[in-house]
Amino acid sequence: MRCTKQAPCVSPIMKSSLTVLLLTAVVFLQACGPAAPLLTLPSEASEALAERKAEFPAQPIIAVTDGEGNRDYLETPDDKTVEEASATIYEIGSVTKVFTGLMLAQYAAEGKVDLKDPIREYLPDSVQVPNKNGKMIRLVDLATHTSGLARMPDNFAPRDPANPYADYTVAQMYDYLSRATLASAPGEKYAYSNFGMGLLGHILERIGGMTWEQLVNERVLKPLGMTSSYVSLPITARQRFIEGYAGVSVASAWDIRTLTGAGGLRSSTADMLRFIEAYLKAGEHPLKEALQLSMQPHYTAPDSSLSHGLGWHITHSDAGDIHWHNGATGGYKSCIGFRKDLGAGAVGLVNNSSVDMTDIVLSLLDTTYQVRRYPPTVSVPTDLLDSYEGRYQLGPGFVITISHRDGKLYAQATGQDEFRIYPKTQSRFAYRVVEAEIEFAPPVGNTCPSITLYQAGRELPANRIEAEQ
Repeated sequence: MRCTKQAPCVSPIMKSSLTVLLLTAVVFLQACGPAAPLLTLPSEASEALAERKAEFPAQPIIAVTDGEGNRDYLETPDDKTVEEASATIYEIGSVTKVFTGLMLAQYAAEGKVDLKDPIREYLPDSVQVPNKNGKMIRLVDLATHTSGLARMPDNFAPRDPANPYADYTVAQMYDYLSRATLASAPGEKYAYSNFGMGLLGHILERIGGMTWEQLVNERVLKPLGMTSSYVSLPITARQRFIEGYAGVSVASAWDIRTLTGAGGLRSSTADMLRFIEAYLKAGEHPLKEALQLSMQPHYTAPDSSLSHGLGWHITHSDAGDIHWHNGATGGYKSCIGFRKDLGAGAVGLVNNSSVDMTDIVLSLLDTTYQVRRYPPTVSVPTDLLDSYEGRYQLGPGFVITISHRDGKLYAQATGQDEFRIYPKTQSRFAYRVVEAEIEFAPPVGNTCPSITLYQAGRELPANRIEAEQ
């Protein structure tokens, strides 16, 4: 980012703790001339981000703060000034969960709830809340993803897959909860649950007598001066809401209604910096009790370097503790994090769900954190690529179609967009939008008989099919 009349210099000299934090990662200048860069991303992060931007349409924003109001923007879209970029609104997805956790902490600090209260105390009598081994689900279990509830309910069947949460109802939530079987006893095991955090948001609505949107506006956004954060965008803010992408395709915005507390918020970089700064200065903030309660570890798995606050992930390392959360919707990704010991925080937002920001943001807070790079590719003969073309059936109604165009191979799974896959070897290809790989069996004649999909530790074989089945 360069200093211009449209993009004025923002704190050319930041406080010493942030300087120490980013000393090996960025370049500080004692003076900022008309064409001098303020800060730059570390070379590894910069190169990784350049790879991702070259692959997909994306306008990422990355910014850092020292908690004292000094901020610097390390990456902004080329066609925007700092002021324009900082006010651009993105969907932040699951970063919304830390707002839900903070509001729970507020109620606890005010004495309106106890974190150990069973959730059945806050739901209608007609709702049957599951338990396991005599343990009931508590508020804190929802906030730390230790309730035993599934990641998503089994009655989640959106009419519009492009806007999947829009038609999920409270009645469906109650129906699933009343039938659910817990995978583990509450409070005993971490298992990320969008449903659980959405349920917590709904419980907060019942306690406060307002919608989640009204609650977060009154309890968090207004007190923190966050003026560009919304669930429902007003007309005046819509022109600042950037269009999202999934890979190379335009993505629909998500309207998250019943499960709002799990991922329904939209926000700007400037607002997210304000949010982090409240945590960095929590001891001096009017919401200090709630801020401090929400960032405390409330669950730590045995032999784990990861703890969980009320919505926050807390990574423990030799470098120090990092509080962070990331998020994704159909067309956006996000990550925020901070280091209390160094008084420093970082925000990364991007308008493409295929462009990850988590590793880049965390590498700014811990210079030993590994930034993910695309693996090198190899050359594959055209006739071999031709032999891979075809349709491969992974299961009933689920087919991966492989296409070859101009020396490049593409894969499209049923109901999904087509994505390019890249050769690690002449027979094994990797996605860049997700951590997955496809291996092709040796051709028989001029055609490949089968493939194997490697994803999430699983090996899924699929045989070639010649016609739709």
